[in-house]
Amino acid sequence: EVDELLLQLEAALALPTPAPWQAARQLLKLRALKQALEGRGAVAQGLAAPAAWLPTTLRQSGLSPAQRQRLQAVVAALRSAAPGALGSATYAT
Repeated sequence: EVDELLLQLEAALALPTPAPWQAARQLLKLRALKQALEGRGAVAQGLAAPAAWLPTTLRQSGLSPAQRQRLQAVVAALRSAAPGALGSATYAT
């Protein structure tokens, strides 16, 4: 789902999350903490996951105006971020 991908990207880039998604962001943080405490963090998500979220999100069609605004904020943050801010994705050719 687009909103879940946007939430993941916002969290990975430490961007603010819109008010309607605050509870989901808090739940995401709690799940990540639980996985980290159980020693499953890197294994569960995979090291390339954050870098793969952006192209997956960009391929989505029919975004709502709010989703487009959130995606624009992600892209703007990436433009000013250090290279590799989301890690690196491995793409099959």
